[in-house]
Amino acid sequence: MTKKELLQEISEELDKGASRIIINNLIEVYRLCRYAPSDYYNVVLRLTCNYYAIDPKDIKSKTRERSYAYSRRIISHVLSDYIVFGERVYSDDFIASLIGRDRTTVVHNRKKAPDELKFNFLYKKAYDTIIDNVNKYFKNDNTI
Repeated sequence: MTKKELLQEISEELDKGASRIIINNLIEVYRLCRYAPSDYYNVVLRLTCNYYAIDPKDIKSKTRERSYAYSRRIISHVLSDYIVFGERVYSDDFIASLIGRDRTTVVHNRKKAPDELKFNFLYKKAYDTIIDNVNKYFKNDNTI
C-alpha cells in the first residue's frame, strides 16, 4: 500500500466517523427539540394548576394565597430552567406575562428556587411531582 492509498483510506474512515458523529448530533437535536416550547409552557401551566387545584385562567389573579403563590413560583422556576443548546428558551418578560406579574418577580423566584428546594418540603414535593408529570407527558402518551 502506498502512502497516498493509506492517506485516502484514513480520510475515508475519518469521514465515516465524522458522519456518525453528525448523525448522532442530529438525533440528539431532534430529541431535544421535537416539542415546541409553546407546548412545553402550556403543559407546565396546566400540570401546575392541576396540582394545586386552581383554574389556569386564575393564575394571573392578584390573590396572594399560598396555592397561587406557589404555583406561580413553580411555573417561573420550571420555565426559567428550560434550556436548549445552553440558552434559556423563555425570557423573564414572557414568564412574567404568563403568570401576571412583573419581570422582577420572575427573577426573584428564580433566585429563591434553590433555597425553596432545599428548605421547603412542600415546595420540593410539588416541584418534583410537577417535573415528573411533565417528563411523563412528553415521554408517554401526551395526556394530562
